[in-house]
Amino acid sequence: MIIIITGLMGAGKSSSGKALSKLLGYGFIDLDKQIETSAGISIAEIFKRCGEPYFRNLESKILKETLANTQENSVLALGGGTFTTAENIRLCLQGGIVVWLNTDLDVIESRLKKSNLKKRPLLQEANVREILEKLLAKRKFSYANAHIEVNLTKDYPASYMAKYILSEINDYKLGKLHD
Repeated sequence: MIIIITGLMGAGKSSSGKALSKLLGYGFIDLDKQIETSAGISIAEIFKRCGEPYFRNLESKILKETLANTQENSVLALGGGTFTTAENIRLCLQGGIVVWLNTDLDVIESRLKKSNLKKRPLLQEANVREILEKLLAKRKFSYANAHIEVNLTKDYPASYMAKYILSEINDYKLGKLHD
């Protein structure tokens, strides 16, 4: 099974994805790292040099390649904007079980303010909260296509989030058996 994790930047995709892969004994893939490895530069530098449209095309290409080459028993953490185009949504829904980490904006904002915002090309303006609200308003309808929505209202440790995600996946799979 391939577990694909989506959600806003700062939602906990990478940290919970790593913890989930460890819990299950699965491989872990961070799509943003795949993109940086392929491009040979950081995502922030791609945005700066080439712009967001170029980045999104590259992101879609790397997603397609990653899903085609990923073995079963893997966890894939997407970038925050990956699961927002019709083609990427289709690829992900066909490629595995998609989990949307719907993390409270207060939690995301707190996490991001503790991190290096220079690595976040979409957060280069002053009002982080306003940008997050706009991004969520724009993306939530795409994220809602995920097989599973996991609502996180607190800044839980990654190990707790991994167990919670696994519980939701098991409930989802059990529900599919009864359909």
